[in-house]
Amino acid sequence: MNSAPDAEAVVAQAGKRQLTFAAYATFAVYGAAMNAVGPTLAPIARDFGVSLGTTGSLFGVGGIGFLLVVFVAGYLSDRIGKRAVLLAGILGAMVGLAGQGLAATFAVLLVAALAANVGNGLLESSVGGLVVDLHSERRTPALNLLHAFFGVGAFFGPLIGGALVLLADWRAVYFAFAFGFLCLLLYVLTLRRYFPQPSPDEPIHWRETGPLLRSRTIQLGTAGIFLYVAGELSLSAWGVPYLSEVRGHSTLVASFGVALFWLTIAAGRAASAWISAYVSPERLLQGSAALSALGTLLLLVAPGLGPSLLGFALAGLGAAPIYPTIMALSTARFPRLSGTVTGLITTATGLGIIVGPMLVGMLGDVLGLERALYSVVVFMLAIALLFMVPARS
Repeated sequence: MNSAPDAEAVVAQAGKRQLTFAAYATFAVYGAAMNAVGPTLAPIARDFGVSLGTTGSLFGVGGIGFLLVVFVAGYLSDRIGKRAVLLAGILGAMVGLAGQGLAATFAVLLVAALAANVGNGLLESSVGGLVVDLHSERRTPALNLLHAFFGVGAFFGPLIGGALVLLADWRAVYFAFAFGFLCLLLYVLTLRRYFPQPSPDEPIHWRETGPLLRSRTIQLGTAGIFLYVAGELSLSAWGVPYLSEVRGHSTLVASFGVALFWLTIAAGRAASAWISAYVSPERLLQGSAALSALGTLLLLVAPGLGPSLLGFALAGLGAAPIYPTIMALSTARFPRLSGTVTGLITTATGLGIIVGPMLVGMLGDVLGLERALYSVVVFMLAIALLFMVPARS
């Protein structure tokens, strides 16, 4: 008698699992592709006859492409559905990466990088909102696991990129990840019937974004994400030059330190999916930000390789839950606008990508790299202070 509802429930649960897997796999490939760029920079500079500084403009162009779409993409994912935006993001990333692999000039490479990061912006705005929709009752652990997969990808990305550069050439790195996104595209296309659909009776309107901008929860979330991304990417980008140029370790050892940072971020996010059931989001943010600040401080003041690596590990463990927990807090305040909130908060990610590493580099020219990296400690302590008092609106 109850076989039909039971069968429907089984199908719905299977669809939920497959969509969750697709979201986590997308973030793993995205994290790997984003962090595989490093090993390709020097070969790109040689092939196109440009300086490393000019090659670094790939990051600036990428940040611009990300910022161009991320907020509107979040709104569209609520308005027309996460599936369309997710597919557009996967397609954009795939075409952009393939275009970088095929680029005959540096100008074409920049245009392709812009396209790839437009795709990344679409992914950021749709995937987080999709996970929130699928796991609304457990959004904090679900988002921590989502970003743990990003951390796993970020750990393996440079290793895959370095291996492909050695075995083939730098173009193979971009082709390999374009193929990875192609596989994701084909898989997501098979899941059409499982995607949650926007309610036709209560369509999302643009005017609903107004209260978001006035909400203290969203304002704190945006500020927190900006500070976090600025600190995380500054430590990741400048960690190798710090250990090699300032501390005198080999580039291989220095690269291991940054890889350890990302590995502990991935592990910490997986652990935070369990810890978040016992600790309030505000307490989790305060404690984790303080731990990341402490780890960065240890990295900067303690002599010897052992304390430096321990500093990277503690900085990563502390940083781990910050991004997904802020996102969970923000989307919980406006559950109907999960995609729009995700897009708005993620706008701060693009700003952090552009401002953080650039600021540390500029301060490094004036004060020295070691002193400049104290800004990461300041970023993390500022996050702890931001969430001392829970937001009420």
